[in-house]
Amino acid sequence: MTDKDAFKTLETCRIIPVIALDLPQDTLPVAGALGGLKALNALAAPFLHTGVRFVPTGGVNADNLADYLGAQSVLAVGGTWLATSEDIRKGAWAAVAGKCRQAVEIRDAR
Repeated sequence: MTDKDAFKTLETCRIIPVIALDLPQDTLPVAGALGGLKALNALAAPFLHTGVRFVPTGGVNADNLADYLGAQSVLAVGGTWLATSEDIRKGAWAAVAGKCRQAVEIRDAR
């Protein structure tokens, strides 16, 4: 079993209680490491009928944001690409605001 296979198994085990507790979403903190949107869609497919949706982070960026937001299984996204530790350390708030505006533009263009 590969590390990705083990993680997919672990994530599947996390989804069951989310559904049982009637929670509307689950986070997927390492979507990129898991295999990106393709893996998320495969992981989510057996559960879509329940209405559970995911909030992927990790690996989400301006280049793939529209794809993630367009997925039936995705409620929202997050990630440090909007406010990197370097931006925060430098106080580069204009850069952070610019990335946030870009994300909103990408969302609105869908």
